[in-house]
Amino acid sequence: IENSPHKNKTLDDLTVVQDDENKALFMEGGVDQSILKETKLAVVGASSTIGLMIVDILASRGVKVVGVSSSSSAAAVLANGAVAVLDRHVSGGLGSKGDLELDIVIDCVGGDEIEDTARKALGSKGHLITIAGPGDNFGDAFDNGAKGQLGHAGAIASRSFKSMFSSIKYTLAAMPLTGGEKILEQLMKENVKSVIDSEVDMFNEEDMHKAVTKVNNHKNKGRLVFVL
Repeated sequence: IENSPHKNKTLDDLTVVQDDENKALFMEGGVDQSILKETKLAVVGASSTIGLMIVDILASRGVKVVGVSSSSSAAAVLANGAVAVLDRHVSGGLGSKGDLELDIVIDCVGGDEIEDTARKALGSKGHLITIAGPGDNFGDAFDNGAKGQLGHAGAIASRSFKSMFSSIKYTLAAMPLTGGEKILEQLMKENVKSVIDSEVDMFNEEDMHKAVTKVNNHKNKGRLVFVL
């Protein structure tokens, strides 16, 4: 991977353009679409906190990344270095990839539907890496009792076993990412920044209500910071 200088753009200076033919595709204005031919990696859930960090880290190393998020978050994902964004509300995002030939999909969302869409997008080759796990409640495994833990373990074992005989490889990367202090230290070294939408006073009931409504309606352009 070739290193290349990467700086977070400001949302005010960013012009987001929707492609006329592929309505799911958003790019920064003035960027030649031929760059998509060199883009082999997609991040699903690219507007989430960890998704934005992954996009930023990869882009800072010269990796060309396409993000999958809601259209309202496209500007934030592009500002963190993605070359393009696919709207997750259109065919699950990856279902509208067009001529994009992907080798790697990093899943920050989780769930069977995301996994199925990612496998179809990869076709007969590639690598699916999930940091969210196979089930929608994977992160709560240790709160679900022995039955829940066994269920998640079985799902992981099944997928890992299948990848041994499949051209698409499967990796669960959730466990290594739980070392919070080490991750924070590394992010500080990388000077990774997250796009900030606004600061919200946690003791202002009206502001809190507006913030929750904004997030639920996917109107936020980056992260909301709650201030004590």
